[in-house]
Amino acid sequence: MTCPGAILTAELSDGEWYLTSDRPMHREHYLSFAALVNEDTVVLRRLYPEWGAQTRLPYFAHGTLLWYCTRHGLFVQKIDAHKKGAENSKGAPERGHLCCGFGCITRCR
Repeated sequence: MTCPGAILTAELSDGEWYLTSDRPMHREHYLSFAALVNEDTVVLRRLYPEWGAQTRLPYFAHGTLLWYCTRHGLFVQKIDAHKKGAENSKGAPERGHLCCGFGCITRCR
C-alpha cells in the first residue's frame, strides 16, 4: 500500500505553484509541511490537520520539493518546469503529478 500523501498535484497559478493532495488530513495522519528548496532559498509552508491539503509556493523553475507525512515520513521530488511533466527518482514521467516514486526517504507502507 502506498501513502496517499505520496502524490501532490502541482499547477502553475498566478505565478506560483499551487500544490494539492486528495489525502485526508486527520489528526493522527496528515501532511505536516511542504517546502521548496533551490540553490539559495528555502520556502516552507506549514499544513495543519483537519484543514485541506493545499498550499501555494513561489514559482522556481528548478529546485527540490519536500513534503512530510506524519505517518510515512519525508518525500522528495526534483522539479524542472522546463521539462514536460515531472519525473520521479527513477526517471519515469509523472503526468501532472509530483510523486516520490521510490525516492521517499522513509519508504511507504
